[in-house]
Order: sequence, then C-alpha cells, then structure tokens
Amino acid sequence: MAVQQTSLTVTIVTRTDTTELVLSAEIVASDNNESSTYYIEEVYYLRLHQSPNITTLNYNSTIGTVSTTGGAQIASVPYNPSKPEYLVFTGSDSANLAKSFYSSGATWLTPIGKVFDESGAETSYTITKPEIGYTKVMANKKIYGVFRVEYITQFTKYSFTSNEDGPMVIFFIGSDT
Repeated sequence: MAVQQTSLTVTIVTRTDTTELVLSAEIVASDNNESSTYYIEEVYYLRLHQSPNITTLNYNSTIGTVSTTGGAQIASVPYNPSKPEYLVFTGSDSANLAKSFYSSGATWLTPIGKVFDESGAETSYTITKPEIGYTKVMANKKIYGVFRVEYITQFTKYSFTSNEDGPMVIFFIGSDT
C-alpha cells in the first residue's frame, strides 16, 4: 500500500516598525532540491535578507519549527543567469532592487534601451548603488529607464519543517529597538 505524503502551504510574512528597515524572505528552489512543494516531516530552507540597522529580530511559525542554520551567506543575483533581474525607474529618482545589496562589480548596471528624463527627452544620468544591506538605488534626477542588474546579496538561511499538515505561516518581525 502506497503512503500518501501530505503537503504544507507555506506563507512567509516580514514586518518592520519603520520604512527605514529592510526585511524580506524568499524560498529559493535551488536550496530545496528544486522543490516548490513542501511535505510534512521534510526540512526546507528559506533566505532572510535584512538591513544592518535591524537590532531585534523575532521569528516563529504557526505550526512546526523555524530556525537559523548559521551566519551570513552571500549569493550572486540573479541566482539564475537565464532569468535576469531588472531595475525599473518610472519617472522617479529612485528604484528598489529585489534583494538587499551587499556588493557588485564595475558593470553591475546595464541599460536596456534608452533612458528619458521626466519631460520625455533622452538623457544622461548617474546611478548610485545602495548602501550595504539596503535595496534603494538612486538616480541624480527623475528618469524613465530599465536596467539589467547584477550584484551580490547577503542573507541568513533558515530551515523550516512541520509534522502537521495544513497552512504554515512563518513570520519575521524586525525592529531597531
């Protein structure tokens, strides 16, 4: 007789007290043997990105357990070169990377097509990298433009598992107090 495995529905929530704090989590398939289905009694991993000004971090899960697996790790973004990450300015002087910034090479930003100023004229521009641990990229003026980005991100890996089936909510709450 075959044993049927029960799957979990995993929801990850991150929250901070202010917009000055950066906190985000993601489940990356390559950390989990390319799996996107989570079964009870199996261990899976997630990556937590946080800004350096988070001094207190509370985390837990509604069922099962979640725990850190060690210190800071780094990875190149995009994780998969065939799926590039884009930074999009839509008439603003700022845009956000998908993950927290740690470092980059000299060619971290490549424009895709033309860049325009807020009046619609093609323009030159200067882009400033984010501070370490943050996502906000600044331009020297309001622009419309799309850029392919490559950078290094830093994260902490957490494991999660449950012996109970059903929805699992994993939450992270960060503060600077």
